[in-house]
Amino acid sequence: MKKCLFCLFLGSLLLFGFSSWAQTTITSSGVIPVIGETVSDHRTTFNSPGASGANQTWNFASWGSNATVILHVVNPTSTTYGSSFPNANTAYTTVGSSSAAYYKYSSTAMQNYGAFSNVVIAYSNPEDLMRYPFTYNNTYTDTWSAQYVNNSYTFYRKGSSTVTADGYGTLITPSGTFTNVLRVHLVQTYQDSAFLGTPYIVTYNNDEYMWYKEGMHYQLASTFNLIPSVGNSMSGSTWTDASSGVETLSDMISSWRLYPNPASDKLNIEIMLEKNQDMEINLYNSMGQKINAYKVPEAAFGEYLQEIDVEHLPKGVYFIEIFAAGKRSLTKRFLVA
Repeated sequence: MKKCLFCLFLGSLLLFGFSSWAQTTITSSGVIPVIGETVSDHRTTFNSPGASGANQTWNFASWGSNATVILHVVNPTSTTYGSSFPNANTAYTTVGSSSAAYYKYSSTAMQNYGAFSNVVIAYSNPEDLMRYPFTYNNTYTDTWSAQYVNNSYTFYRKGSSTVTADGYGTLITPSGTFTNVLRVHLVQTYQDSAFLGTPYIVTYNNDEYMWYKEGMHYQLASTFNLIPSVGNSMSGSTWTDASSGVETLSDMISSWRLYPNPASDKLNIEIMLEKNQDMEINLYNSMGQKINAYKVPEAAFGEYLQEIDVEHLPKGVYFIEIFAAGKRSLTKRFLVA
């Protein structure tokens, strides 16, 4: 029986097309953060990023957590050095520190405008860390420049970043299993130069992988390996709690509040539940380290009150975070006075 060559060609074309349509794409509206959100960023030692390619499974369930840093997404104008980054519209901060990282998010790109950590590093030509929409095999190279002053010397930073979506598939972390995840490979090559009586140049090479899922407002995991020509190399891995950002959880939790705030001996957490559900209430210090966890199996519909003894805690800033049905609500801050 004769075979229809056109039919075979058409079948191959359709299969190719469906395969292409199945690939994961991330968009600006799907992954950029919203001011007011918080992110629990768990940090650990460097782990292999695994293989690239289509339909991969990256199993990082065994990754530990040496420290947890709670990142806050804020308006740059609310930060100490926000005026140094007039073009940024978003900043990440941590509690107990004036350090911050500054970005500009738009419908087409995530741009790095610099940071403050001991010194202000401001970008005169911003770095495109991501361009949207982005899908498997997309790639680009962006050049950028910045400068900063350290010990009265002006340092000039310039470099290039190559960003490639080199894989997609399923990601497994201690936070859960995520399908339709896109892996992004970032390669940065840059240098700092100054004239310190004689020319002074330090070069850097950063090799970084990040995993994104449409609908999640922060990378789900990352690994990096930064090698400078002077000083020690730095490397590590991170994973975040599963969250699509600020979740009101209105179908499970209609409201919750902390009182008194500041607290001296007892902190009350009042939660209004829309249905019976398991909950976990986590307590963090200002460094983002979890210092206690309260598991509440099958809490009953209606008003739930959790009392926490804080009189043994040193004075300072702390955070309460609630998980309900595996989803995280907005983290709230309180003071022990």
